[in-house]
Amino acid sequence: MAKASSGTVNPHSRTGVRIVVAGDQGTGKSSLIITAAADNFPVNVPPVLPPTRLPEDLYPDRVPITIIDTSSRPEDSDKVAEELQRADTVVLTYACDRPETLENLSIFGFRIYAN
Repeated sequence: MAKASSGTVNPHSRTGVRIVVAGDQGTGKSSLIITAAADNFPVNVPPVLPPTRLPEDLYPDRVPITIIDTSSRPEDSDKVAEELQRADTVVLTYACDRPETLENLSIFGFRIYAN
């Protein structure tokens, strides 16, 4: 935590924002992250990206933003739940042409509040 000028800890100051992107397979999680970071739409996207840091000069307040991609594989559900718990912000994705992906978003909401 950052310290205020009086030497006390200011619990409202931020040293960074952690955004976790979650959703079903094929809903564009990785594409969304790459597009935000590189300002262009990718042709080939890996299944899961490593943590992606946006340029600090992207926003006027210069707060560092790290975006965390998540896996859609069932065997990774514990890791996804852990990432959701650590997030400052969660972005949930779904595919407009696949209504079941919208219905499945409640699963991610449950994981956020389960602990």
